[in-house]
Amino acid sequence: MLGSPFYPYVSPNVADARTSHAQGVGLVSASTSGTVNHNIHSEISNVTVYAKDRFNNLLNRGGDQFLVKLIGPTTFFVRLQDIGQGIYYSEYIPSYLPGTYDLSIELLDTYLNNGGGLLCQLYLDYKFQKLGLTRIDPTVNTAIAPIYKSVRYSGYVVPVNTGPYHFQLLSKNVLTTLRVNGITLIDIREGFETHLMRSNNGTVPLIGGIPYDIVIEVSLLKMEIGSVQLLWSGAGLPGIDSMMRIIPKNRLSPKAKGINGSPFRITIS
Repeated sequence: MLGSPFYPYVSPNVADARTSHAQGVGLVSASTSGTVNHNIHSEISNVTVYAKDRFNNLLNRGGDQFLVKLIGPTTFFVRLQDIGQGIYYSEYIPSYLPGTYDLSIELLDTYLNNGGGLLCQLYLDYKFQKLGLTRIDPTVNTAIAPIYKSVRYSGYVVPVNTGPYHFQLLSKNVLTTLRVNGITLIDIREGFETHLMRSNNGTVPLIGGIPYDIVIEVSLLKMEIGSVQLLWSGAGLPGIDSMMRIIPKNRLSPKAKGINGSPFRITIS
């Protein structure tokens, strides 16, 4: 055939936690940032993460999101810098508390690997025990049928830039709670006029690019359709960053999976 042979380029598939891996001295040991008097003396530890597809091909793009935490005598987040071509890099200095830590590196299910959104669990009772339906909702912008008595949304939210983020729940005919990074921002457990749309707000400082746990719990008040919307505003959002808007799918993730070898046992001295 005219032009044969042809040389097509086959792009790597989506990132897979099972084949993605990490390297660097920061996977084994690190020095603290100093004594209790904060006298800085340590060397910086580093970690490099390589995002690969399920066929063990290094990705030719960036954009994936990772949850990296040091868990031990204290817990703190480590931010990975996306340097492109499937490579993510971080340098970190732990706090002054020495000891044995676990460095957890997890790949988030995001819109890039057919994920994104939050896990939605709909229950047939008010105690979140009789599970009726599980699904992934791309956004929290939903009507709730009265067959369900309570709903829990869970997963991760990833802010764009560092700064205070303002969260808002718009709801009708339901009671709501919202926790971000374990902090309760909204807690409405008492009744109110159910025929009105209600707005509840809370603000928390967040670090850009760090995934934070998010949990929303909703309870229906009576045998009528309820509704709930999750909105935010904050640093780095498109347009006017103080304008409330529904949190999009690409800033939410329903779950995270540990990469190959995670968690890594680290000795901090």
